[in-house]
Amino acid sequence: MKTLNIYKYLLLSVAIGLNISCDKMLDKLPGDKLYPETYFTNEQEIKLFTNKFYDLIPTAETLGKENADVIIINELLPEISGQRVVPASGGGWSFSTLRDINFYLEHAENNPNEQVREKYNSVARFFRAFFYFEKLKRFGEVPWYDIALNSNDPEIYKPRDSREFVVQKILEDLDYAIENGPAEKSLYRITKWTAMALKSRVTLFEGTFRKYHQIEGANKYLEICAAVSGEFINTSGYSIYKSGDKPYFDLFSTFS
Repeated sequence: MKTLNIYKYLLLSVAIGLNISCDKMLDKLPGDKLYPETYFTNEQEIKLFTNKFYDLIPTAETLGKENADVIIINELLPEISGQRVVPASGGGWSFSTLRDINFYLEHAENNPNEQVREKYNSVARFFRAFFYFEKLKRFGEVPWYDIALNSNDPEIYKPRDSREFVVQKILEDLDYAIENGPAEKSLYRITKWTAMALKSRVTLFEGTFRKYHQIEGANKYLEICAAVSGEFINTSGYSIYKSGDKPYFDLFSTFS
């Protein structure tokens, strides 16, 4: 009888052990895919993901216009002939990059290193501000999103937020980037100085837009612009390009 009981206990122990082992195996995620729950745990993963945000910055190839008056084209442009047709829908309304930015910010907490999070969060929030600044210039009032929406989310169809609200959100992101971005000098990476320069540009644009459209609040933004521009001049270590005999020409004739 005792032997039978011993066998029962042994079988029960084995069954429990197998059950626990199975649970552990079932809890594991497949190793051939990336999952938000397990990604962004190290700096390299965050850096690789946030690198895509730099595509928002215009390149030299996208600047300028072929129909300028300093070149000769051997065909009549539709702008001149009056044949240019306004399309039923235009470009510039894509929000895919914004979703990537918000997706990263929602999952950045996966990284346990606070300094790493703040460094790359400042990059992400800089580019969210840059993204919305471009939308503001093109469309004026736009819907503000700070979460990663899916295609079936009803929030996609929400009305546009006010211009004042969007501008304040842009400045909040830039203030975060200024506070937490690296203070180093870098040609190809976002730093606190990049964020400070963009804040100066945003507030100058918004201040002059309001002034010449007779909208309240122009002086507030122009004063912010003057303050942040002065701080940039006095603390960034950057200065006006003065090298060579033709500094202005040399500056803009170089692609590197």
